[in-house]
Amino acid sequence: ATLMAAAAGKFKMATVNVRTLRPKEEKHATSTVASATLLGKRQILEEACEEQGHDVVGIQEGRSSATERRSGMHLGRLAGAGDDEGGHGCQVWVSRRLGFKVTSFTAVSPRLEDATGHTRAHGGPVAFVGAHEPTDGDAAPAKNAFWAQLESVTQTLVEGAPGITSL
Repeated sequence: ATLMAAAAGKFKMATVNVRTLRPKEEKHATSTVASATLLGKRQILEEACEEQGHDVVGIQEGRSSATERRSGMHLGRLAGAGDDEGGHGCQVWVSRRLGFKVTSFTAVSPRLEDATGHTRAHGGPVAFVGAHEPTDGDAAPAKNAFWAQLESVTQTLVEGAPGITSL
């Protein structure tokens, strides 16, 4: 997973490939109730991130069924939908300690999302980009399209948000 941030200040960041946050796809579930498995995995991951003091966490292969904003116990979750086959789906989780107020959130594709806003903790504009880069096995046109799309998103963020100078 690739996670980038730009702002005045520093963030403690992490990336995680969760393979899925959809309970029906979880082969090693410890609960026979799908919703309990889903809540359990998200909650365990969220607690671990909070214990480690992460400000921002990039989630790869969250496989959300819809693009949505959710609020967890410690982290706000910006989830991009997976693809038609149920794969990919980036998510950016931001610690509630930062007081992040979202100005815009876009799931550009199942492999790429961006969010802009302001944080109480850093006092200025911030931009987060979550990306699930293609693998070695992906076809060259798909790889080229992804990298072109990522370049376009980052350029647009830098040009459109005063105070953000690099990603």
